[in-house]
Amino acid sequence: VVAIRYQVRRADLAHQQRILVLRLYKQCFVGRELVDWLVSNRAIDRAAAVNMGHKLIGRKFGHHVCNDHNFKDGYFFYRLLDDDETDALNMKHSSECEPQAAAELAEVLRGAIVLLYNDHLSDDGRHVDYSMMVTSQLFSKYEVISSELQRLDVTQLSWDREKTAFFINIYNALVIHANVVNGPPKTAWERQKFFNGSSYVIGGHLYSLQDIEHGILRGNKKGVGALRKQFGKNDPRLMSSVQKADPRVHFTLVCGAKSCPPIKTYSVMNLDDELGLAA
Repeated sequence: VVAIRYQVRRADLAHQQRILVLRLYKQCFVGRELVDWLVSNRAIDRAAAVNMGHKLIGRKFGHHVCNDHNFKDGYFFYRLLDDDETDALNMKHSSECEPQAAAELAEVLRGAIVLLYNDHLSDDGRHVDYSMMVTSQLFSKYEVISSELQRLDVTQLSWDREKTAFFINIYNALVIHANVVNGPPKTAWERQKFFNGSSYVIGGHLYSLQDIEHGILRGNKKGVGALRKQFGKNDPRLMSSVQKADPRVHFTLVCGAKSCPPIKTYSVMNLDDELGLAA
């Protein structure tokens, strides 16, 4: 599938502009045309070509432009993940390995964050030097690890405690990442932009800090000043939302200020005790 992805990227069909119902879709390809191309260039029958298309989209190397369909041999538009127009901070590197289990990747990310924090904590243990992180080899390593979130199967997170522990850790890691790359926000406008604009691609979908806090951890509630819930009823990210939000989560999320205390990491096994200590 990785080889197919590279070949499709190099082919002209993956970088077309399409118009449907007066809307322009950039950098995309048509499902039927991909199947035609695979039949012609890979010397396989149509059924095998359709199966390759299913694997390409199913393994999160690409997606339907509106996230409405799985792969189909028809006039449906798809886009490779690499061609998405996004400022997501974990898109610096491409995810090419087989996706790790969500719990396993969460543990790797937790370990990387702990090492990064320990390396940049102030002597009194109360502050973090974000400015020095940008040149750290540990941070470079974390950037590579965070790219593995791109194709993560978030449906593996089936229980609220799994979702809560995972997304608390991701939220706090994203705050660090955004502070290192873009600097801490100083004004009210910058803070709004920071929390709405700082994002990761997780499982093929874009999650901002606001999405994680209000859409996932608060059980899809309205954000401050918002007129509607964070996720609409047809939003595919809604499946990651917790069913019963724990109010103690509020005390686990770092704000990104220099004076903010060092983050803690949270585990599925000890989540209740850890939330109790945080509150």
